[in-house]
Amino acid sequence: DRGIELAREIGDEEGLLGNQLLRGSMELFLGNAAAAETILLEGLAVARSRNDRKRIATALSDLVLATAVRDLPAARRYGEESVALARETLPPSKQHIALSN
Repeated sequence: DRGIELAREIGDEEGLLGNQLLRGSMELFLGNAAAAETILLEGLAVARSRNDRKRIATALSDLVLATAVRDLPAARRYGEESVALARETLPPSKQHIALSN
């Protein structure tokens, strides 16, 4: 949380986005899907504002995991967009990461 706060304080969007995606992933692995979803949605908004397609795909992929139990239709939408972006932005050898969710 401190990394996110610091990045916001100094206006470092790159640092903010990286910290949000990392924190969201950590919350997922800790089993805190609701917290992960909140943080990942914030990161997704930053990634979209920067048109950072790789990180949009990353946020979407993690959002699939964060929402699948609670809201399957939303998880499906996130997954479909993530896969489409992965196909556009990643070499075929890396696309399996998006496809695995």
